[in-house]
Amino acid sequence: LVAKESELSKALEEIDDLVYALRVAEDKLRNSSNAAHYDSHPSDTHEELLRDMEALMKEKIDAEARLEEELLRRKDFENEVKKAAEDENEKLMMEADRTIRLLKEKNSQLTEDLSSAESEVYTMKQESEDLLDRMSRAEAKASDLESVIASMKDELYREKENKKKLVEDLNKLEQES
Repeated sequence: LVAKESELSKALEEIDDLVYALRVAEDKLRNSSNAAHYDSHPSDTHEELLRDMEALMKEKIDAEARLEEELLRRKDFENEVKKAAEDENEKLMMEADRTIRLLKEKNSQLTEDLSSAESEVYTMKQESEDLLDRMSRAEAKASDLESVIASMKDELYREKENKKKLVEDLNKLEQES
């Protein structure tokens, strides 16, 4: 692109030079035409002026042809630069579209992963609460069982004491009888 800009700059300078040369040639032609019109010298000077006018006319035609050629080259160059810019723009747009699509896909995947993780966290929290609830109920049952066992131990102890007393009473009665 820098090379193309440099070419364009050179072409513009050449066009400016050609336009200047064309103006100079036109001025010379006009001046020689005016000089021939007002000149009172014989035909020798007139022929010389005609030759000068023909040369100037040829210079003018050459300058116009070069100008036209440079203008066409400039237009071609501008079209090339425009095409290159459009191609680069299209490439950039395609890359941007691809990047946006990839980012959207990644965002979608991350959203799904986040949703899945949140669901897992919720499930684990529910399971944890259920386990804590069951543990609390199991502790309450264990406490109830400990109370029942303690009560049964007390009952068994009383029964043993009762039995022991009954055996002692029976032994006493047997001894007395």
